[in-house]
Order: sequence, then C-alpha cells, then structure tokens
Amino acid sequence: MLLLSWDETFSVGVAQIDDQHRQLIDLINKIHTARADGNESAVIRRVIFQLFKYATHHFSEEESLMRDNNYPDFQTHYKEHEFFISRLDAIATHFGQGEIQVAGETFRFLVDWLLDHILTVDKKLGRFLIEGDRAK
Repeated sequence: MLLLSWDETFSVGVAQIDDQHRQLIDLINKIHTARADGNESAVIRRVIFQLFKYATHHFSEEESLMRDNNYPDFQTHYKEHEFFISRLDAIATHFGQGEIQVAGETFRFLVDWLLDHILTVDKKLGRFLIEGDRAK
C-alpha cells in the first residue's frame, strides 16, 4: 500500500534531483507500508537508517549543485537540510535506543516536510538551474 506515488507534480526538472526524490519517496512508502502491516521494529528500523543515509547523500548532492552554480538561496536551502537531518537523526537515535514505534506525529513530519521541501524549495532550485541552463 503506497502513501505517495511519484508523478510530474514532484518533478523539479533536473533528472538527478528527480531520481533522488523518487528514492526518498520510496523510502517513505516503505515506512508507511511497514507501519500499516504492523512491522514496527525490524523493517522500520532498517528503513529509518536507510532514509537517514540516503537523505544525507541527496542533500550533499544538492548542496554541491547549489555551490557549483552560485545559487543565491544556498544558505536558506542548506538550513532546511540541516533541520531535517537533525530531526531524522533524533528519530534514528530513538530507534537505536530500542524505541520501536514510529508515532503518527513523527511519520507525518517526515511526509509533510519532504513534500513541502520538494514542492517549494527544491522546485525553486530546479527553476534556477534550468533558467541558467545549469541542469545536468
């Protein structure tokens, strides 16, 4: 059971970023499915750590694109990444300490933050890269 399905609404117009967003959405869907199936512990623990690792990788890639292209809103975008990683780190820490549930509020944060970030902040970056013919 999928919570989110990729469609062009999520596209920022930069293939590298879109491909990585598909992966992030896939990981959110895996958490959703595991929660729905009652597999709170083993599956969710693994996926939370995968999400942390992949989000860190994705943000690093985006930040390199922004630096390489002198993106004027780099600091604001970077701070959003830092905020998400700090929250995700806290969630992963709770799992590492044996807490085995992803509360609805925590899961809703993950979904809402990711969607808002893609649909507003990343789309703005995508427009900047495309307009300057910087999209790779």
